[in-house]
Amino acid sequence: MIHQVNVTQLHNKSYLEVFEEHDVVISTSTFNVPNCQTPIIAVELCPSIHSLNKIQLMVDHTNERNNLLAIQ
Repeated sequence: MIHQVNVTQLHNKSYLEVFEEHDVVISTSTFNVPNCQTPIIAVELCPSIHSLNKIQLMVDHTNERNNLLAIQ
């Protein structure tokens, strides 16, 4: 499932709280979120094919990890 969130939708939550509700965060901004366990990928507004491939690999890896955890 994909969610889009902007800063005005945080409702007094920290970035850490919001990011840890998700498996991967893809953003056009960079963030300094110490102790965040969620992978954060910063991309340019018009990502290159190389960037898109890296994002797809991260999503595939996250999906595989979640599937393994669900089996256990």
